Amino acid sequence: MLRTKAANRNFWPFLFALFVLASSFSAHGQSLPVPKSSDVALIAFTLEARDSTGTLIAQDAGTNLLFYKEASFGWDPYDASKLTPLSDSYAVSAFVTERNGDPHYLKAQESVPYRLTDEGYTGTLDIVTEGIADATFTLKIGTWYQVPVDWTVRLIDTKRTTDPADDTFVVLTPSSTYTFSGRTSNDDLTGPGGPKSGEDAVSRFQVTAGPASSSLPVEMAAFTVQSSGPSAVLAWETASETNNAGFYVEHRAPYADAFTARDFVEGAGTTNAPQTYRFRLRDLSPGTHAFRLRQVDTDGTTHYSDVVTTRISLNGSFTLQSPYPNPFQSQATVAFAVEQSQPVTVALYNTLGQRVQVLYQGTPAAGQTQRARLSNKGLSSGLYIVRLETPSFQSTRTVTLVR
Repeated sequence: MLRTKAANRNFWPFLFALFVLASSFSAHGQSLPVPKSSDVALIAFTLEARDSTGTLIAQDAGTNLLFYKEASFGWDPYDASKLTPLSDSYAVSAFVTERNGDPHYLKAQESVPYRLTDEGYTGTLDIVTEGIADATFTLKIGTWYQVPVDWTVRLIDTKRTTDPADDTFVVLTPSSTYTFSGRTSNDDLTGPGGPKSGEDAVSRFQVTAGPASSSLPVEMAAFTVQSSGPSAVLAWETASETNNAGFYVEHRAPYADAFTARDFVEGAGTTNAPQTYRFRLRDLSPGTHAFRLRQVDTDGTTHYSDVVTTRISLNGSFTLQSPYPNPFQSQATVAFAVEQSQPVTVALYNTLGQRVQVLYQGTPAAGQTQRARLSNKGLSSGLYIVRLETPSFQSTRTVTLVR
């Protein structure tokens, strides 16, 4: 649960917060000194926005999460507001809290106590843009200072929906990056001291941190995965369960950087009797696939299983996956593989049969999944056809562009 900050209009603590912010990072991503103490940790985020050609069009290196022994869960001298950039086009990241009656106040630095309980920390991180109609965004870790090795830090992409089934979870490390596109900011960005989100806003991200949980609140007896053609069959057993609402099955494809929830399997609540579960994912691309379980208590608390993997072999002479996401706004990815190495062309056609983009042209290695990206550059909204062609066969998939 997000802990909100009490209001504090004192000007000097605000200046001191800016001093702490400046002493933690620079605009060039350099690590700078933070308070000398064993009870301090710092995670600094950098946001980049690039257009369809890959050109950098906006950058923000001013978002910090500070854990410090003298910080509190209320507004304190180590917190700092997010100021509005002095330009007509920008993209910024910011932590979200409650201040001065605004439940969606944006902050450049979020400070919380260093000594976290087992409950840990959960905060809200949002992305706000102005004058950027379409872009691909990347969140990077700019600074990772004295974060305890027994902590788990996660970034949760809510996709700006209230449905947890479409959440993407990323375990953050010093070298983590997360790339995303789609809707970024809400429409209501008014107010002094910095941009603010609307009253009904759903923030894009959550950040959690705290001591790692070593086990599920159910007694897990086994968790396995086996491949069956282009499918993966997951099976798990529990010896007992306590207040278990169920399990989200999360999947990371060979070409993906993060896990995505695929479906929800209801649990047995509270029982001492052994339970058996089974789940099948179909039409998987060739390569190594990773799976894990996100177990959910009846009170909403979540825990993670270990990760299991399986390799999907190419079934037939080729495979061409449906573009993802579909429909798309900015970019989509097409995955394909061929059984034997040979010349391959993957192209995009409109409904008149005209070739509008060449997505891939080359000779891929046998049995290895390749990725091709298509962008909306020069395209209007509508239906398009992705065609894979080799000297011996061809295959098509459809994709829809929505501007």
